[in-house]
Amino acid sequence: MSDEPECRTRFYSLEIQGKLAAINFHGDVHQLGACLESKKTLLSALDFLDKDPRIHALLLSNSAGVLGAGNFRRFMETTLETPDGSGGPRGRTNAAMCLPHYRMDRFGNALNQFLMKITGFSKVVVVAYEGEVASPLFGLGLAADFRLASTDMTLLPSHIEWGIAPGGGLGYFLPRLVGPLKARDLLFSKEPTSAEELREMGLLDRVLPVHEYRSECVQATAELADIPLPGIAGIKAVLNNYSGNLINFLVHEEDVRGRTTDHRGFKVQGVK
Repeated sequence: MSDEPECRTRFYSLEIQGKLAAINFHGDVHQLGACLESKKTLLSALDFLDKDPRIHALLLSNSAGVLGAGNFRRFMETTLETPDGSGGPRGRTNAAMCLPHYRMDRFGNALNQFLMKITGFSKVVVVAYEGEVASPLFGLGLAADFRLASTDMTLLPSHIEWGIAPGGGLGYFLPRLVGPLKARDLLFSKEPTSAEELREMGLLDRVLPVHEYRSECVQATAELADIPLPGIAGIKAVLNNYSGNLINFLVHEEDVRGRTTDHRGFKVQGVK
């Protein structure tokens, strides 16, 4: 096939091994989402892999720390500023939005576009998490067919810390996977959630030892890649019949996100 995607960018690397394609995110994904050209390159790579008949499975992984509190904090501090210019996460009621507001819009759009690519991907998609993971980025993984994690993986309640709505489709997938009450408890919790707790809830399929993590992820995905493509497509077609509802939800989620971060503050409809 022509126009093969770049194998390495400053944000991620792509490796193809037989029927398996593996993308590892090693750079700041918030910058990736806010950079139109880089986002376009990634989405084009996903389109290529989806159409390439050689590829049966896609493994998405991250280097430790990339999806965690540090990068999320830096992104938010350059995007949101409090009236005193501190940019801190606490006490942000009616915080003023400054010039970098467009970065939040771009990042939100990137999350939604990536999410739709994953839900519409015709091959098996496996997401593998390592280290800390901010809540919106965990939501993206819930769109995958299988979810793996290292024992040191932790879900951070980043939306609580910053006083913003959860993104990444969390409000869509969590109630469907764990039920509305458990989803409520998880989204309102101020405490990090361990990989083992997430596995017990059914949000992770396997939790792997750190020293075996990467090799086990590749092996598990390679085994799934042995399934014939028509079989993969048929299974996904009957399991993932929610694209229309998901699009409507993401439009609603983006509206809520905008209102929670807008300088006018969030107002519940009908309440003055």
